Amino acid sequence: MDQRQSLLGRVDKVTIYKRGFERAPHKPLYLLQCIASLQHGLPRLQAFVQIEGQLREALIRFGLSTSSVSPQYPFWRLQNDGLAEVVPAGPYDFRKQASDPTKKSLVERDA
Repeated sequence: MDQRQSLLGRVDKVTIYKRGFERAPHKPLYLLQCIASLQHGLPRLQAFVQIEGQLREALIRFGLSTSSVSPQYPFWRLQNDGLAEVVPAGPYDFRKQASDPTKKSLVERDA
């Protein structure tokens, strides 16, 4: 299997959060943002603080109806799908009863 097929296979298998009949667009929107960044010649690895604002705006525009948006979730969780890498500058503080670091921890560790 070549790299392109492997990548497309991983994209096809991305787990997407569902609430009833609604699907959260967090990971697909972040993937599109990553692809656009690469097309514009930006580095493969970008700090959370660099991508947060643009991803937040996309989630507000295209996301589920909710009172808050969480751009840190796709930034962290896309690793589980083999499509992202997060490199910290130190250990994370994780949310209670969750396997995600806090947003504050992502910012402070320059993830």
